[in-house]
Amino acid sequence: MLQRYRDFIWFTCLQPALMQLRQHPRWAISMLALLTLTLSAVLCVAALLYHIWFKPLPYPQPQHILMLDHHRQASAAELNDHGWPYPAIAQLQRAMLQPALASGGTLYTNPLLTFYYAEEVPLTTGYQEKINTAYVSGDWQALLGAQLIHGHSNQFLATPDVQPQGAVISFALWQSAFGGTPDILQHHLNINGVNHPIRGVVSQDYHAPELFKAGWQPDLWLPWRYNNSEYKGYWQSPDPHIRVLLRAQTAQEKLTELQGKTNELAALYAPEHLRDWQTRLTGQPLTAALRGDHPVILIVFACTLTLLLLASLNLAQLYLLQLLQSRHQLAVRSVVGANYAALRNTLTCQLLLLIAPAVMLALGVTHLTLQYSAAWLSQFIYQSEQLALNWPMVLLASLLGIAILALFMALSHRHCQSDTLMRSLRRSGKGQAAQLSQTTIRRFVASQVLLVSLAILICAQLVWDNLKQLSHPLGFETQQVYELEFNVATLDWQGWSAYAPMAKAFKQALLQEPGVVAASFARTPLKDDFQFNVTAPWRDTRYLPFHRNVDQDYFTVLAQRLVTGRTFTEQDIDEQRPVVIVNRTFAQKLGGEVLGKTLEIDGSKPQRIIAVIDDLQLPGKPVPPARFYLPNFGSATYLLVKLAPGLTLSKTQLSTLLQQQPPQFVLTQWRALDDEVAHAHQYRRITTWLLVFVNLLILTITAYGIYSLQSYAAYLQQSVVKVHLMLGAKRRQVLQARVRAFLQPALMSIAFAVISVGLSWPWLKTLMVFSPSPTLIAISLGGVMVTLVAISLVTARQYVPTRRLL
Repeated sequence: MLQRYRDFIWFTCLQPALMQLRQHPRWAISMLALLTLTLSAVLCVAALLYHIWFKPLPYPQPQHILMLDHHRQASAAELNDHGWPYPAIAQLQRAMLQPALASGGTLYTNPLLTFYYAEEVPLTTGYQEKINTAYVSGDWQALLGAQLIHGHSNQFLATPDVQPQGAVISFALWQSAFGGTPDILQHHLNINGVNHPIRGVVSQDYHAPELFKAGWQPDLWLPWRYNNSEYKGYWQSPDPHIRVLLRAQTAQEKLTELQGKTNELAALYAPEHLRDWQTRLTGQPLTAALRGDHPVILIVFACTLTLLLLASLNLAQLYLLQLLQSRHQLAVRSVVGANYAALRNTLTCQLLLLIAPAVMLALGVTHLTLQYSAAWLSQFIYQSEQLALNWPMVLLASLLGIAILALFMALSHRHCQSDTLMRSLRRSGKGQAAQLSQTTIRRFVASQVLLVSLAILICAQLVWDNLKQLSHPLGFETQQVYELEFNVATLDWQGWSAYAPMAKAFKQALLQEPGVVAASFARTPLKDDFQFNVTAPWRDTRYLPFHRNVDQDYFTVLAQRLVTGRTFTEQDIDEQRPVVIVNRTFAQKLGGEVLGKTLEIDGSKPQRIIAVIDDLQLPGKPVPPARFYLPNFGSATYLLVKLAPGLTLSKTQLSTLLQQQPPQFVLTQWRALDDEVAHAHQYRRITTWLLVFVNLLILTITAYGIYSLQSYAAYLQQSVVKVHLMLGAKRRQVLQARVRAFLQPALMSIAFAVISVGLSWPWLKTLMVFSPSPTLIAISLGGVMVTLVAISLVTARQYVPTRRLL
């Protein structure tokens, strides 16, 4: 019985299916390649979307955790900021502690969990790398589900003002800095002159929420009270390093209560000129805060769905054409006694021999793509290192394979019934009399042209917008400019005034190195973190521009163009003169002619405007914000260094120079400004290439499908064409007629695509920075038209004789 069953499977199903595939190898390879590419693209994008929006967070009850945002607005509506001022959150913490204190200052029920993020260097000689650090106030371990393999984190449970010393480190830091020693709880870390005993080690499997920025994982957790924020006691500007989580069952009620307390505390403790500012607290679920906003991925997903639809249409037409060409063999089998069930089994095996390998190959390609792309995706997407092929993706691949199989079997059921095959055999003697109608072919062509026109019109604008942002001028020179940062490693901190001369001496030693053109004590120009409340007395108006402290060499290092006036001098820096430089955007807001006028900054003495400098065009910000520059003290722990063309300065050379200075200075960062610019554009560059790649796949599949359909349609019309030529029609007229017949449904599809894009244009503009380009729309439509005409001419010329028949 078993042998009979095997014979049935082999002789009735597998053998005929294999014979069909061997007889048509090009068709089989085309089907396999098309299926694999399409399924791989769909699975990669689906895995990304699942990770961003649907994968459960590894934290207890994440639906009850909100990340709080703090917004302030002045009585003048144009003045506002967002982010937590350090004293505002400090006062709110104290206000929330009253019902939650027990003996010893232990905190049990505070719903706020606050973080201050920093990068610290331990004051030891064995390990002097920067450590991503989170200063914590609150029950971090319970709220975010941290598992400790050594020790505990009880020091975080105390009130912020009395938290004891103690550090918790990550598994990775335990291995790299301490060699995985089992007596880790006997060791200490000296951070900012405070000797913290190590209280615990976090499990290797724990992934902290990346609240600061994507890809930024803390390796060290310290009590909140020991952070060295530059904003302590400073109400004017938000501290960009603070994040606040709220745990609440009834979020809106708790937000309302906290907002009232925050406004009360600001009215009591904030400076006079800020007390009219009103605070509004908003909260977003932890899932939304971590997953971020990636609108371009939606466009990529839509393009992938378009690719899937186009591939399905092409697969269906390829299979249908092959099926019609095989009708003679199927009809003969039907004559000798094979029923529809036997024919169906043969066709099913043939399809399974194509679809099953395509699904397995697509899963393999998806696994490799996710594995090798996780590193650069970690810069933009939360915990992308966990991107992997999982059971939902395997299930999706199986469902897509089953859906494609069902589509093919529906076509088989319509065209391969025994009675249909018998009628076809009696009519033609070859089993090929019944073919696709011209109407069906036009519908196939129209649907494909519609989808590809939509994809091209939309994605061409997005790609153009991204490319324009990538090529937008920065407003300064990044070539041969490097960022240098060092820390002062000392147990007896004496204040910056004691170490400033050493920093200045290091700068002078650096300038003596061959190839060093200039150096400036200033931070990278790519980041805007500091905003100040500025009043223009002659306009009686307040503004909130961004602020930078720079020295006299800053504009020389960056070659930033001076519009009018003069830059800072060494006397301005040494004497701390009350002078200020504004950028072009801020000058226009101030009325244009600003030289010699004064600005009042946070209630300080008036600062005289001595120059207008050209705007900084930051990546992703085509409209430059208002900025102003103040002279600094001529020393800091960060430098911008400009080298002569073609020369380099290594980290080893810099470390050697630092060792020649007093030993307190520890080099912590050295990188090219060009690398930071490239990193800032990375997400936009990646999404641009994704859009281009998906659209190239769409265009290739569509062109191949339309070419196949047109070739088939021209083949069916050979006899009609020959009759027309015999009756006196010219070859040019026949070609024009074929092109017109083909372009009629295509033009209607293009018209529908233009109307659809026009209706969705307001939504599409929200994804773009620059205005849409009508020229690009015309080029896109023209490119589609030229491609369609070329395909039509090529296919028509294949079947129209070269000379008129007599």
